[in-house]
Amino acid sequence: MGCDSVIWRRFGKEHGEDDGFRVNAPEVVRQGLRGEIEKIRSGSSDRTWVRVSDKLIVERSNRPEGEVCYYLPEPHLLIIQNSMIVPEWPWYVHIGITEYDTDLACWVFTDHFVDVLVQADQTTHTVLDLDDLVNARSIGLLDTDEMNTILLSTQALLDRIREGDFPAGLIPASEGIGGA
Repeated sequence: MGCDSVIWRRFGKEHGEDDGFRVNAPEVVRQGLRGEIEKIRSGSSDRTWVRVSDKLIVERSNRPEGEVCYYLPEPHLLIIQNSMIVPEWPWYVHIGITEYDTDLACWVFTDHFVDVLVQADQTTHTVLDLDDLVNARSIGLLDTDEMNTILLSTQALLDRIREGDFPAGLIPASEGIGGA
């Protein structure tokens, strides 16, 4: 199965990274997403994407460190293997939603604030950015049901990690997962 690409939507930061979270007008959101897909389509990306199934999109970096991103529309996760974001935590998991945008003709991952970092032993973990989730709710980016879904997705991930079912229970063995 082919896949054009996946772009990231930094929910509440479509206007720019340095100005904090805010509710952006739909045209600001669309302009930000169009800018992201234009960068990729202009050939400036060092990444390739493959839609393995309806449940998995894999993004690979051509960089030497070999970062691999696994987009899982259900259970609302993006798992990064060999992440260089925080080198001592090689597994970096973003809670969010991956959906196909027909107007942009690409997949959009909407980052939902909460992140979970996992060490190479695949059991030691930490949760980040719960304060961003609370802030997003307080300024109206999310309603209560959306916040509950994010928290439930986070808890389900933590349960898998604690039960020793990470990442194997989420990513098919055929994708070559293993320790970072």
